[in-house]
Amino acid sequence: MDVVDGLCADLRLWKECLVREEGIGSDCAPSVYAFDGSGGLLGFAVLVVPPVDRGDQFRRLVEVVGLMREGWGAVGLAVALEGFLTVDEGAVFDPDGLSLAERFALGDGDVFETVSVVFREVGGVSRVHSMPYRQLVGRRVEWLSGLARDVSEGVAGGFPRVLERVFDVVVPVADDFVGCAELIAGCGFLVVSEFLGSGLN
Repeated sequence: MDVVDGLCADLRLWKECLVREEGIGSDCAPSVYAFDGSGGLLGFAVLVVPPVDRGDQFRRLVEVVGLMREGWGAVGLAVALEGFLTVDEGAVFDPDGLSLAERFALGDGDVFETVSVVFREVGGVSRVHSMPYRQLVGRRVEWLSGLARDVSEGVAGGFPRVLERVFDVVVPVADDFVGCAELIAGCGFLVVSEFLGSGLN
């Protein structure tokens, strides 16, 4: 099992627990994961302070990824988000200019909710794995494995291409692991790492 496979398994479990405990419509919060050169988890951060808008969310993700890469020395980084996937290869907008979210809300049968992970090793290319699902009566999640996508280069399946940029932005960092964790927490994230001893937010 590689890093992405293990992370995807954890995210599926998180999603299933959320829906079971909080009901249909519960989404996994955006999260960022940092790995060392052997694939070991250095720590992760989950967004707990709601963003003002998508731009604010993107800005915070950029900063957290940069802090983990530059301050924690992460060799591998992953960003996980909920979004939408279409069975039309690469189609993000339809001729009427509707986004995938709008198409889903209108009942478009070709658009599905998805939990997606973008993983990238420093100096490498991105790997994107999208896990579409349906939420069912009885607070259950049905994973549509037949529609899952795993792309070894670039970003596909309706996942925001702009997320590619988060892996290359350089940000100011603190001098030590804990100091960087405090800066990550200051971006509105709960930070968890065995090197901290407990969660930090």
